[in-house]
Amino acid sequence: MKKRLCLCLFAVISFQLLTSCQLFTNKPINVTDNDNGKSFYLKKNEVFFIELDSSPETGYMWDILPYNERIISCIDSKFIKKEDLKGIRVIRLRARAEGEADLNLIYYRIWEKSKTPVKEINVRIVVK
Repeated sequence: MKKRLCLCLFAVISFQLLTSCQLFTNKPINVTDNDNGKSFYLKKNEVFFIELDSSPETGYMWDILPYNERIISCIDSKFIKKEDLKGIRVIRLRARAEGEADLNLIYYRIWEKSKTPVKEINVRIVVK
């Protein structure tokens, strides 16, 4: 009886440890403009999000400068309207292969390419 009780306790504790670890590793990584200059460490095939304040109706847009597409790939990008002309640009990306890639994003008006962007965000993605 004592052996059976120990086995049941071991099974319950193991299950809880496994499920809590799984929830921790699957937590999405969100990058915001407060993360400028930071590095993020991901596993291969992990999905992460970049969320940036945006006002496309004013002519400003976020653009990702060329990056190493062997290491990360863009899945999609969408604008979520919040209030008035403001909202959030959400860019979903995937870590494809081991290595490092710098992501550089600029916030500018497309017809003002010769001007310095209003905002710049630079982050490093390290895939292990």
